[in-house]
Amino acid sequence: MSSEFGSLVKVVWMLLDKFSSDCRCVDEFIEDVSTDLQSFDPLERKFILDVFSGCVEYEKLLDIVVNTFYGQHRKWLCKSDRNQFIGKNISCTYTSPRELQKIQECKEKNKEKAEVIDKLVQGAIDPSPFLQRQKELEERERQEKRQAEERTRLETQIIEKEITLIRKRIAEQKHEATARLMQRYAEKRVKEEKEVRDLVQQVMEHRINLKVAQERSKKIKQKIVKEVSEENQELLRQALEEKEEELRKRFQIIHEIHVIESLPIVKSNKFDETETAGHELLGEMSLAELKERLALLRQNQQKEEEERRSNILEEKQKKKQQILETLDNINLYRKLLTKEAADRLEAERSQAKPGKRLARRASGQVRFLQGSISLPASTSVVLLSSPSFLQKELRETTWEELEQSLARFVQNTK
Repeated sequence: MSSEFGSLVKVVWMLLDKFSSDCRCVDEFIEDVSTDLQSFDPLERKFILDVFSGCVEYEKLLDIVVNTFYGQHRKWLCKSDRNQFIGKNISCTYTSPRELQKIQECKEKNKEKAEVIDKLVQGAIDPSPFLQRQKELEERERQEKRQAEERTRLETQIIEKEITLIRKRIAEQKHEATARLMQRYAEKRVKEEKEVRDLVQQVMEHRINLKVAQERSKKIKQKIVKEVSEENQELLRQALEEKEEELRKRFQIIHEIHVIESLPIVKSNKFDETETAGHELLGEMSLAELKERLALLRQNQQKEEEERRSNILEEKQKKKQQILETLDNINLYRKLLTKEAADRLEAERSQAKPGKRLARRASGQVRFLQGSISLPASTSVVLLSSPSFLQKELRETTWEELEQSLARFVQNTK
């Protein structure tokens, strides 16, 4: 099989060399070559044409791949590149003896015959008609397969002929289209040349008229330039005269101002404060009236300031009175608390056992509630251990802090 493909590849090689030398269209070349390949089988011919068209289509990629394998001018293959693509096929050279294979086949055939004889002895039907029928069916299938292959071969031939006809028709259509395009192009060129000739003739005819028109337009332009220059000169002259007149008026005004400034100022002592300036304004008043109104306004401002000051003093006095009342209430509440604490101590003393320790504790509590700061060490330890003492101490300290803050506030207000 490899030798057959090798021969086909050689044919493809020859076609590629021929095509590269001819450098024609691929379709036309295939149509010409297909007549030379009629001696080959349809499948072989199809293989040759497919390989040829693929090589032509992917020529650039094949050049890149092949050029990596070959050295200069594609004459020799590098050993390093050759070693990369050598595949070693390690096959077993041992072959079993032919006699053993034949003996095994004979054994299998004898075994099959023995099985058939046993089945016939046991009353089985002879399978020879069935086998004959099976052979006939197999033969029929083979014939149908051959017919199908022949049909496919004929269909491929028909398709190839149709393809060649279609290609010829397409080529004819292309030739016709190119002929039509060439004809249109020729007509267009003739038309353009005719238009160019007409245009050149018109230009030659109108060249003389153009010279006359240029001279006439030149004269008109010169006349317009002359008129415009005269108008510009007149406008410039008028502008200069207006500027000189304006400067003259300014100098005159400045001279008058200097003269007025140089005159002596005459002060008049006759000034009536009761008279108005005479501008006839809505709020116009004399100087005396203005002074009187300013004095009244100043008196009103002083009254408002005194009232504001008295209100502030009254508010301070009220706050001071409130603070004193709160201090009295605090003292009263302290007295009530001390009395309540003394009553509680008396009740505890009457209930508890008399002793030196309890007496000292009671006296320490009374002394603390009356505002004493220094306590003995023994009484301080006993008092700190009782929860009632802690509550009283916190209450006493809060009242003292409140009194101190009120006293400071009163001093600041004074």
